[in-house]
Amino acid sequence: RSMASGLATRRAAVEALTEERETLMQTVSHDLRTPLTVVVGHARMLQRHAQDPEVLRRVDAILGSTSRMTRLIGDLVDAARLEAGHLALRLEPMDLGAFLGGWRDRLACGLEVDRVRVEVAAPLPAVLADAGRLDQIVGNLVSNALKYSLPDSEVHVTLNVEREGGGAGRQVLRLAVCDVGPGIPAEELPRLFERYYRSKDAAHAEGLGLGLFITRKLVEAHGWRIEARSELGKGSVFTVVIPVGGAASPSSTAVA
Repeated sequence: RSMASGLATRRAAVEALTEERETLMQTVSHDLRTPLTVVVGHARMLQRHAQDPEVLRRVDAILGSTSRMTRLIGDLVDAARLEAGHLALRLEPMDLGAFLGGWRDRLACGLEVDRVRVEVAAPLPAVLADAGRLDQIVGNLVSNALKYSLPDSEVHVTLNVEREGGGAGRQVLRLAVCDVGPGIPAEELPRLFERYYRSKDAAHAEGLGLGLFITRKLVEAHGWRIEARSELGKGSVFTVVIPVGGAASPSSTAVA
């Protein structure tokens, strides 16, 4: 009885700490986003009325910086919610081919989509997914690929259906993002999806090291898995494996 009581006490303490952390994160998020909204509002007003090219250049810089800050705040909040298991998904049947067909247009303002090539095999079975979070998954992977690939090189996003382990295996969709870049050292691959982890070669890049962590958590929240493969001097491939029929995938992996 005393052991059960002790476990219940510890569980309650963990739950209280988790709730307190999420409340703090939400408060910080609100308190940071409010002044950002004011800054963006004034900047957009200047953008509409200013004539001086130098003023417009500075306004663009302000809007770019506030956009990055908004993304960082969103990453922190998502990471806290995902770790606490408080992020609910809105699952609905989805045609991933059609989803990818409109994905470039949805993110055209935020990414160099002219460098992205999308290839979808057809026909494809429908799967259950949260459209907003799937946008986030693909956006994170493509953004990383563009950031770390060679300048002016293409990033390929492919979607196809196959059976794992040959003809007798279960049917899965494989959504892959492939870049041409320096690649990732083999010793770093197992840590890619850890919270706050950043590759030594990425120390100069913006961000908190949360993008791949959040991506993995969102993928696994769907019951899917994510794989990472890389070869130095040739590039990297990140693949989301999506079981057809709702069965969950094994744990995510990263291999050389």
